[in-house]
Amino acid sequence: MKNREELETKIFEMYKILFYAKESFLYAKYLYKPETSIEYEFIEESEQLRFIRYSIFRMLIIELAKLYSRGNSDDFCINKFLKYINSNEYWGLRSFRIVNSKWNQNLTEKANIIDQVYKLRNKNYAHSDLIKLNIANGPSFEELWSLIELAEEIIRKSALELLGINLEIQALSTFKEPFNMIKILARENADRIKKN
Repeated sequence: MKNREELETKIFEMYKILFYAKESFLYAKYLYKPETSIEYEFIEESEQLRFIRYSIFRMLIIELAKLYSRGNSDDFCINKFLKYINSNEYWGLRSFRIVNSKWNQNLTEKANIIDQVYKLRNKNYAHSDLIKLNIANGPSFEELWSLIELAEEIIRKSALELLGINLEIQALSTFKEPFNMIKILARENADRIKKN
């Protein structure tokens, strides 16, 4: 069944983009806002960790820009997906169209955040090589998380309602302690400084 295969492809490709966005978010948030001042100072003093932090945040913005693209060149974006669902009578479940309408309203409400993501992507990542980034000029981590949550809701409910597939979108960093390395290094560095 061609329609089902096409729908599966769209959902699973968006799922992959969301997975990278969610994973990048968790790491970026920690590297910009670690749990302790010792960790923060350790990250700030390390050129390598600052570069990793920048690169991960950059990946987050690029992945969110893909998910929320309004252009015709991105095949696996939410806007295009919702239009596809609405235009295809095969998927025209009335209850699902009501949910779809709610999602479109949520997208409209989040348009400012999405615009900020695009501005960051276009100004700092797609068309220049700036390493200096002031994240205070862009969307907050809470706003970025709201985009991840909306995308997750759309992808999960679409997979369940339209394909009968229950997708769990779990970032790898929730299965392990991804930040232990920095915590340990920061603590050891602080202890070494105290001894000197």
